[in-house]
Amino acid sequence: VMMAYFFFFWSRQQRLVEKAKREKVEAELELLKSQVEPHFIFNTLNNIYYLAQNNHPRTGEMIYRLAQLLSYMLYDSRKSLIPVEKELDYIRDYINLERIRYGEKLDISVNVYGVLKDVMAPPLLLLPLVENAFKHGVGLVVDPSIEIYLNISDKKLHFSVRNKIAPGSAEVKDNRSGIGLKNVQRGLEL
Repeated sequence: VMMAYFFFFWSRQQRLVEKAKREKVEAELELLKSQVEPHFIFNTLNNIYYLAQNNHPRTGEMIYRLAQLLSYMLYDSRKSLIPVEKELDYIRDYINLERIRYGEKLDISVNVYGVLKDVMAPPLLLLPLVENAFKHGVGLVVDPSIEIYLNISDKKLHFSVRNKIAPGSAEVKDNRSGIGLKNVQRGLEL
């Protein structure tokens, strides 16, 4: 009887420990998402401010697109998994926001390979990588270009973003930089 009691007590403790670990991981993922959102919003609002200062005729359209992205962040980003197609749609919306800002001087390509149907991924996993390419690969770069590749094969998602960087910018680091990439890396670990 004592052995059964200890086994019952031990297995109950194990379940509680596992539950606490899951809850800790979920809380950390939520914290990472909450850090991505203000970072993204801050950058996009800076873009809108730039357009407004120059009386750009598409400022209203940019505000509308930001509202669409905020809707995504309020509702879809709270889910544990979303269709990769949906994340890709929001990446395209973000690209369109940036195209409004930079116009024709920006060369960007989005290449998608494989079948995306029924492929799920955590929300806000890919978007910060694209945002990072714009942040570090467009402003001071001559003939800026960004290439985005998404490939689904063998039940694996491969995502690559390439951009040019300004000469000398690789050596200069801002103390506030790297939040987006660190959050993506930690999200993948979790």
